[in-house]
Amino acid sequence: AALAAALAAALAAALVGAPAMGRAEGIDGAMLFENTCAGCHPNGSNIIGIARGKTLQLKALEKYGMNSKEAIVEIATNGKGAMPGYGKKLAPAEVEAVAEYVLERANAKWKK
Repeated sequence: AALAAALAAALAAALVGAPAMGRAEGIDGAMLFENTCAGCHPNGSNIIGIARGKTLQLKALEKYGMNSKEAIVEIATNGKGAMPGYGKKLAPAEVEAVAEYVLERANAKWKK
């Protein structure tokens, strides 16, 4: 019991000190974004010609009603237009971590 309590305390301390950026349930949204999304959305842009204005910049997210975690989760899961859905590739918690990461970066103007 003492060992379990010590492990729980150590885990809690590690989690409190961990960066929050794009982490839903301990999943690294930044890494998932880089591996899944950055090919078309490097630094929040959009390289797809017919959708270039639909970037991940805050102004564009607001313009298209994509400036909430729920909206990003929906489009990332099911896709829309030229945007494919990733609901069969990523678990719901992974999509949520990516959505959190996108909102955090958009609010920081995609500056590191």
